[in-house]
Amino acid sequence: MEKSLQSLKMCNPKTKGHEISDLNVTLPHPSVDWTPETGYPPGTPVHFLPWRPWGAGTHLGLTIVMDSELDEYYCSSEASTGFKIVLHNPVETPKIATFGTFISPGEQTQYVIQPIINIATQSIEGVAEDKRQCVFSNERRLRFYRTYTQHNCILECEANFTLSFCECVMYYMPKDRFSRICGKRDLECANRAKLAMEMRLSDSLTNITKIVNGTNRPKCGCLPGCYGLSYTKTQSASLLSGKLKIKPELLGNKDPQYFERNIAVLHLFFQDTQFTGFMKGELFGFTEFLSNTGGLLGLFMGFSFLSAFEAFYFLSLRLWCTVIRKRKIESELLETEQADKKFKHMFPFPFLR
Repeated sequence: MEKSLQSLKMCNPKTKGHEISDLNVTLPHPSVDWTPETGYPPGTPVHFLPWRPWGAGTHLGLTIVMDSELDEYYCSSEASTGFKIVLHNPVETPKIATFGTFISPGEQTQYVIQPIINIATQSIEGVAEDKRQCVFSNERRLRFYRTYTQHNCILECEANFTLSFCECVMYYMPKDRFSRICGKRDLECANRAKLAMEMRLSDSLTNITKIVNGTNRPKCGCLPGCYGLSYTKTQSASLLSGKLKIKPELLGNKDPQYFERNIAVLHLFFQDTQFTGFMKGELFGFTEFLSNTGGLLGLFMGFSFLSAFEAFYFLSLRLWCTVIRKRKIESELLETEQADKKFKHMFPFPFLR
């Protein structure tokens, strides 16, 4: 610990020592096993993580006040100042360096959030994955994540590929206790592995297939989840004015001009209390097939179940009438023959006998 602090002080004399235990912060808020597919367990209190919004509007949203401490910047990885933020699914690991958007100091920023909710019907579970193009959480198991999502699958695949190619993983990637975190010397290799992962080892763009054989190429097969949650946002910002009201206990030994240069205020809120989701299901099931078939027959042939019953009734009635008529004729013929036997013809003229 002392050697590490001495090394940091050699890089930056302003560095102050802190105990490692100070960085291990345990949040007092309890959490639950939430997933986009199952949601919250029944009876979950509202203060459990992940938090649920109380309603729409800035007064029921989340407001964050951040101090960028511009005078303390040293060895920054960006050529700008401020913060990065990314909206993501609570069960996913965000890649802020790649997908984060900037929050500038000295500005008040508003994020109007719109969720994108994807659900699926249970009727498509029997459909093959390559046809339905989505995965249920109980159908795919990840090594480092309890809940399957497409982003978690891609990040885990990227970590496995980086480990096999560079023998290390980046600090933000999932890993086990035996995997080494990439250092400064491994940065070029890790970037090449990341590019190869994202571009699917395109020869013209990465030129990496010369040193990576075909068996080690990333084959993730990360389909989207049948249940998913993501967010879109509408961002707006304005400069903080000199009339910013700050509590004296927060001001400390800093003047109002410091807050105008270093403070960033972020408001996150929903615009509506109800949202429209997207459902994935069977376009044509057995019931739909019957209904469409009956509709087509009725349209082109004038055929329906009533028509079939009428045809059956007509044929059966015609057959029954034919049988009854035949029996009646036979009965009449029999009566005529019997009457002829009883009747004796008399001839008045002898020569006619």
